[in-house]
Amino acid sequence: MKFWRALAAVVVLTMMAGGIAMAQVVLAKDGKSLYRIVVPQKAIPSERYAAEELQRYLERISGAKLPIVTDSEPMGSHEILLGDNAHLRKLGIQVDFAKLGTDGFVLRTFQNHLIIAGGRPRGTLYGVYALLEEKLGVRWFTPEVEFVPKMERVELPVLNETQVPALEYREVFWTEMMRDPDFAARHRLNGHHYRLTEKHGGRAVVFYPFVHSFDLLIPREICEQRPEFWPMIGGKRQWLCPTMPFKSRFGQIGN
Repeated sequence: MKFWRALAAVVVLTMMAGGIAMAQVVLAKDGKSLYRIVVPQKAIPSERYAAEELQRYLERISGAKLPIVTDSEPMGSHEILLGDNAHLRKLGIQVDFAKLGTDGFVLRTFQNHLIIAGGRPRGTLYGVYALLEEKLGVRWFTPEVEFVPKMERVELPVLNETQVPALEYREVFWTEMMRDPDFAARHRLNGHHYRLTEKHGGRAVVFYPFVHSFDLLIPREICEQRPEFWPMIGGKRQWLCPTMPFKSRFGQIGN
């Protein structure tokens, strides 16, 4: 018996030394929570919105409404730390925000803390949505239809992961995404055609003027020197996008 107790103690100490937390993080139980959400004192709009979204959905899941405070407050024993947070440094945790880019994030549990820290402007918000969707089972089917599970005990496994999108620009031509920026952001889409505002972290790339822009990108003097660059319409060269319909020796070209 003494041997097995000693062996168990060795295993526990070894796992703790390796940085593996033995206990899972319990965010809420029976409608109550010891946790609060901590944002940077100089949080940008998307980080403040991330805190509000996390607060909103955790309350719907558990019945517990977590307070939102800034990292100017003294550190508490149970916290969800969002973004580049002063409390991270007090815990001695280093996050390489440069490697996360604009949309990447880390999800990590440490003692009684949950860390959701992402690059600016969208990373932390996307980290919140990843937690809600991938760890807690929230689903957004349409802007009007979503699934939010009810839990008496909201418990997370040990987390230590980094997610950085493979694609910088993510857009699907789905009407609901275009008309509802909250819905698009929850799916971590950042395309040019979405109505994303500062609270969503804006759009990844703004193309000007997106398409049919050849005539705006080529200097006029080149247009005059190389008229064959332009479509033949009604027997005349027109300074229009080359995809406009025109006749060539190969027949009809363009849309």
